[in-house]
Amino acid sequence: MAEGILGLGSSGSTGLSQELIDKLKAAESKAKIDPYDTKLETWEKELEKISEIDIKTKEILDTIKDFDLFSTGTNKFDQVTANTSGTSAVFDAIDVAKLTEGTNVVNITQLAQRDVYQTSTFSDKDVQVVGGNDSGDKLSINVAGSTYDFSTVNMTYSQLAEEINKNENITASVEQVADSEFRLIIKSTGTGEANKLTISQEGVNVGLGSMQSRSISDFSDLMGAGRLTLNGTEVISDTEFMSYDELIDNINNYTVGGNQVFSAVKNGDTIDITAIDGSAVSVIEAGSNALSFKDSSYILEAQNMKATVDGISFDVSENKITIQNNLTITAIETGISTISLQKDTSAILPALNEFVTKYNELVTLIDEELYSDESSLNDPGSIRMMMASIKDSLFSNYGLNDDKNIFNYGFNIDETGLLSIDEDVFNKAVVNDLDGLESLFVGVAEKEGLATTLKIYLDSLDGFDGILTTYGDSMVTTKTGYEEEKEKAQKLIDSKYSTMASQFAAYTAIITQMEASFGGMKMMMDQSTD
Repeated sequence: MAEGILGLGSSGSTGLSQELIDKLKAAESKAKIDPYDTKLETWEKELEKISEIDIKTKEILDTIKDFDLFSTGTNKFDQVTANTSGTSAVFDAIDVAKLTEGTNVVNITQLAQRDVYQTSTFSDKDVQVVGGNDSGDKLSINVAGSTYDFSTVNMTYSQLAEEINKNENITASVEQVADSEFRLIIKSTGTGEANKLTISQEGVNVGLGSMQSRSISDFSDLMGAGRLTLNGTEVISDTEFMSYDELIDNINNYTVGGNQVFSAVKNGDTIDITAIDGSAVSVIEAGSNALSFKDSSYILEAQNMKATVDGISFDVSENKITIQNNLTITAIETGISTISLQKDTSAILPALNEFVTKYNELVTLIDEELYSDESSLNDPGSIRMMMASIKDSLFSNYGLNDDKNIFNYGFNIDETGLLSIDEDVFNKAVVNDLDGLESLFVGVAEKEGLATTLKIYLDSLDGFDGILTTYGDSMVTTKTGYEEEKEKAQKLIDSKYSTMASQFAAYTAIITQMEASFGGMKMMMDQSTD
């Protein structure tokens, strides 16, 4: 009879289930989707291998960077060792390759220093500058041939220092020199005689330009014969039998047009002389008194550094000189220092041994991949061409006459293509033919050496049209194609079995209806038979 037609309907419709659809879908996915998953897994392995090759080429590049003609650093053939003695100077060089072998003797006899002035003391740095609040009151400072004016009107000592600091040739600061005393310190920014300062006070007197005598034990003592000239004018014509107290009075009593010109005061055991108008004071003594007046505000005088280097005299404004266009000598203190320079070849062989190691690792990695039945490389030809170019650079002839080859200097290659170095042969070449080795590996601008040539090629691998760049771009395209094809196939399968599920549902409904109808007919037939 027709009960459970084709296994469908109410009594057999369990065969038409989601489980059946899932089994059918899984079978078709295995046939059509899994191959793409396999391709993508292989692609991942290929990416891993290409990445390893790329890393190895960069490791080789790193081992030859110190033999590169155009490197910004110093190549291994130009390394220099320096031995120094003495503490008067320190030495530095931007490019040790340009240093001349030998010993340099440096004798520092005088250090360069700045001009430094100090004002008289004051008790508060944030109060108005004393006597400097009238129109036109100012400090004038001449440095390097130019004069700069700094108004003191409505200025505190701190504000005046800030104004002075706006000039790049001068620095100023307010320093606390005692528990309740401050001074304004003015310095030239640069050292040397070229940066001397000349300071004048106009309408303000902060103690700059004050002349101070030597120490005097008793101001009532009588002086010997002599004269005192201030600012070019003979103020005291004869000091014989004049006490130091009387000298002070006579200076204060000197007038021009009825106006006092200078002020002289006792300052402890010295005599201080200032100009009433705040200008600097010059003192010239004649006779036997030897008061030795000097500017008490002028505490450090600018001077040049004086030195000899191998007997050659230097008189410069900085504590730094450069010889051989490269060796910088910085003076620290007076005295003698030496620097002995000589070639250092000790790093050449270790560096080339490292190069050989990294080259052999690359050869082994690529050979294992190229000759393996399970190679993951999709384009072995490109990698084979890359390795051939590296070997061509390595085994070519170099030197101006193309007469230099690695095999002339102790390099060997075995039957598997791996390099080694006979260190005895190589070390003899370092001693007897260092220039030849340098010509082989470094070269010159008109004839690049092995390391320079190889570096240029290895750099190009990751360049715009480089083999590894092109290979990587191709891999990206391939992966994108796999993923798009897989997605397309998946969508077709999903759509197919979604439609099948809908059709099966419809079939089940129809068959169930048919079975119901057939059941009624069968009942009538059974009754008729009875």
